[in-house]
Amino acid sequence: MEEASLSVHSFRSDEMPMAEKTPPSSTALSPREQRLQSVTRKARRLGYVLFFGTAVLVFLPITIGAFSGLRSGQVWDPFTGEQVGATSVEHDCRQDATGLLMEAGRLTTLSASWENRHRRWVTRCKGEEPVAFSMLRSARSELRRGESETAPDPEVKMD
Repeated sequence: MEEASLSVHSFRSDEMPMAEKTPPSSTALSPREQRLQSVTRKARRLGYVLFFGTAVLVFLPITIGAFSGLRSGQVWDPFTGEQVGATSVEHDCRQDATGLLMEAGRLTTLSASWENRHRRWVTRCKGEEPVAFSMLRSARSELRRGESETAPDPEVKMD
């Protein structure tokens, strides 16, 4: 039995172990193809580093800022630029619309400050106050035309 185990592990001098017997491959790459694969591998790694590095550099500060803002209670609405959160005061859409309409009555043309206030109101309150939205839309279109007072409609008869 000892001889059998020896014969399994011993090789003749003309035999080689299996790992060393691999014949030359017909798919061996030329030096040009090897260089191309090497460059491709390096470019892919560089792309990964740039992609994930940019993701970390962009989203990590956003995440840190959001968490610190939530912790301190100072969160800003990106559309209106106003502070939101539990400590912020709820806006009265009707009161803001009234103020915008009153100011529109005093203006003769569209001003940048009125337009900014109107844009913020539309962002916040368009769905809550559809009647006020239509009134503000009419006022805005009149201000854009440069009219401060509405001309009577010729189709409407006054009794």
